[in-house]
Amino acid sequence: MSISELEKRIQDLEAKIEILEKENALLADRREDTLLLGIIAERINIISDISQVVDVGLENISLLKDIPFCAFCRLEGNDLNITNYYFSESNKPLNTTTFELPAQVRKKVLSGATQLDKDECTQVFPSIKFESKDFSSTSLLLIPTKSKLRKTELFSFANSSSNEKLSVTVPLLERIVEMISARIDNIFLVMELNKLNQALEQKVLGRTQELVNANKVLQEKEEKYRNLFNEALDMIHFIDKAGNIIDANPAELETLQYSRDEFIGKPLIDFIAPDFKEKTKNALGKLFSGEEIKAYHTVMLAKDGSRIEVEANVVPEMDEGQFVQTRAIIRNITDRKKMEDNILKIKKLESVGMLAGGIAHDFNNILAAILGNASLAKLNAIPGDKFHDRLSEIEQASLRAKDLTQQLLTFAKGGEPIKEVTSAEEVIKDSASFVLRGSNVRCAFRFSENLWAVEVDAGQISQVIQNLIINSRQSMPLGGNIEVVCENYSYDGSKLIPFKPGRYIKIIIKDHGTGIPHNMVDKIFDPYFSTKQNGSGLGLAVTHSIVMKHQGHIEVESRQGIGTTFTVFLPATEKKVKEYQEKSWVEYLDGKGKVMVMDDDQMVRTTAGAMLEKIGYEVVFAKDGKEAVAEYIKENNSNTPIDIIIMDLTIPGGMGGKEAANEILKINPEAKLIVSSGYSDDPIMANFQDYGFCSAMVKPYRLHELMTIVGQAMKESENEP
Repeated sequence: MSISELEKRIQDLEAKIEILEKENALLADRREDTLLLGIIAERINIISDISQVVDVGLENISLLKDIPFCAFCRLEGNDLNITNYYFSESNKPLNTTTFELPAQVRKKVLSGATQLDKDECTQVFPSIKFESKDFSSTSLLLIPTKSKLRKTELFSFANSSSNEKLSVTVPLLERIVEMISARIDNIFLVMELNKLNQALEQKVLGRTQELVNANKVLQEKEEKYRNLFNEALDMIHFIDKAGNIIDANPAELETLQYSRDEFIGKPLIDFIAPDFKEKTKNALGKLFSGEEIKAYHTVMLAKDGSRIEVEANVVPEMDEGQFVQTRAIIRNITDRKKMEDNILKIKKLESVGMLAGGIAHDFNNILAAILGNASLAKLNAIPGDKFHDRLSEIEQASLRAKDLTQQLLTFAKGGEPIKEVTSAEEVIKDSASFVLRGSNVRCAFRFSENLWAVEVDAGQISQVIQNLIINSRQSMPLGGNIEVVCENYSYDGSKLIPFKPGRYIKIIIKDHGTGIPHNMVDKIFDPYFSTKQNGSGLGLAVTHSIVMKHQGHIEVESRQGIGTTFTVFLPATEKKVKEYQEKSWVEYLDGKGKVMVMDDDQMVRTTAGAMLEKIGYEVVFAKDGKEAVAEYIKENNSNTPIDIIIMDLTIPGGMGGKEAANEILKINPEAKLIVSSGYSDDPIMANFQDYGFCSAMVKPYRLHELMTIVGQAMKESENEP
């Protein structure tokens, strides 16, 4: 090879090396730009706040590309407002954030990416003034975001040296701006979609109609609407002309518990409840002919067989008069329908409550006369003879009737328990035996020795036992035995049981009946839930309510075909059960003093007066609170003032016991007042001391109860200084 050829070969190699060096430099720049894009993308894509996205983007651009001032601005009229910025040379706040944008610059900005010369920089930012530093830019680059979702926004990049650095980074900065803007658009879209939830149905229908009319718009915005379709809270599906489901959104699949493979392509009618299939077929016929259907009510079936009440708005899509498909937006109204049904039931119960209150008041007044007169008559009867026994049966029947009225009140209204120390064994045996009379079911009782006493409302706990025994009896149509166990139970708090540590009695009622389905056990205490065809669904709900009001706990275990076990925990007390025997009230047989009976019912006044006079008291009467106050003032000024006042709590159309008690206690704070009412669920009866009363009597009451309560009040009055 000659020297000239060698020299030429060397020159060719040097040219190639130079080309390779330039290519390597270009590749290095590209790798650096790609790395920067990756860093910014990684950092902003995990942020859901627009302002934070902008801040992170500006900071990374400034630090990684050595641009001292980066800002995010909004163009409003001729004003350029800086909303976010990053200045690498100072962390002090910017004094001025609003700059007037010259007309020629504004025009450039709106036309696309704009790099301004030094004079124009001075026009846009005369001087960027911070609290401790000024920055005068010599090179300025403004890049609009070109977002169609928001007002005109742009990014500003400023340098105080040669504008060459900004010039070479224009493509990169445009890509970064486009990336940040896209992230902002996504966040903005999510924010807007969240705001549209309430009006989602109408907007989806409106936009769906727009899609029918403009296929090109559909293609351009397909992704946007797909997001809306996927994120919608309402169910959405599309039906073809054969009645098959061609698409459904995640909300519908989740609600009905189907996978896409199980749902898509199947006939819609397969997922409709049997009693709504014919109605749905008729609706599909109208849709296929081009008729819209709004607020259409039907019932769909979930995979587990549960019924889903829905309301649908369905629009048919037509092409040149021919049906193509339907778009249906379906709202799950199951909870709403349940609420509406519950409200209706509650209104009915309120009506029953009002009726129950009136019946209880009037009926208890009648019972007061029956029970009081029976008690009086027993005083003249010889214990052990038939006449005495018949009167005792009248008393027991009256007390049973009293319990029934209290159960009616608890059923309709609930109520605070009026607690007294009671033997649980006695309440359980009486209640269980009462509801099993005449049936083919019996109770096998087992009570622990030295069973602790409980402080409860005996009437309400009796209702609990009766409801549980009735439930067990109904589960054993062929008869059998119900095991009833009652034992002491000390809870130290070591187990996961939802009640406080302490002493309890534990009542176990176990039957060997049909049992409760596994998927229904958790619902049996829900109001209006019943597994019986004619059940009201309130018995166990009332039972649960009563136990909770006694600070107790109830739980259930059940296996189909084997039986059900209810366990009730009630707080125990160290107090002793009061025994209303002859020795506890006989000492009050010889009554002395004056008693006022205030009651709106003539029979109650007459019967109570007769019982009090039989004991030895002088009696005066008042038919309402106003008359009672006047009579008290009159008698208080005499030589024989009134010692005790028995006051009816409720006087229809007049002043009742609560208001009258306030007036009398103003006259004499030491007055002895006894509240009496047939409404045992009234909070005043449970907390009578808080209202100035010394005792409470639930109507109807027997003679010995009247003797004891009035006698104790009289004794307390005599012992007071």
